[in-house]
Amino acid sequence: MTRHDALLPWRLFAFTAAARWAAVDANVLDTHFALYGLAPLFSRRVRRLPAVVHFQGPWADENVAPGRRLRAAPVVAAGATRERAVYRRASRGVVLSSAFRRLLIERYRVSPWRVRIEAPGVDRDRFRLVTAISRGRDLGSGSARSSSFRYGDSSRGWVSTC
Repeated sequence: MTRHDALLPWRLFAFTAAARWAAVDANVLDTHFALYGLAPLFSRRVRRLPAVVHFQGPWADENVAPGRRLRAAPVVAAGATRERAVYRRASRGVVLSSAFRRLLIERYRVSPWRVRIEAPGVDRDRFRLVTAISRGRDLGSGSARSSSFRYGDSSRGWVSTC
């Protein structure tokens, strides 16, 4: 992928390329952030996959500084349009609460039959913990605490867009 401090267009390009590459062997597209989830959907290779989207609130609304709502209206509208495209394309929307379920259904017009509330957590009997250090990669910090942690289910062939 790319560094988190890289310019946004470069991060989007790098992410989309990585998603297209990973989609070759995947069974599902798992999107955690609508900003990164939109561009891969234009790829035929990624679009063929059923998509799961994790909704954790209206991201576009978070881009508005207090007191600047009117000036930011076009930015918020563009972000909401991007979010709606990703959420409505999903085969399944995953939320952590009934309040977010309602928001996903009412504001983004996602079918209620496709939205599911999932309690936070990981089934540790099914997934194994993989750390960057255990894979032999040094992230430059020398500390296990700052390593990236990821759970993977190799039997399912997931592409995760965290």
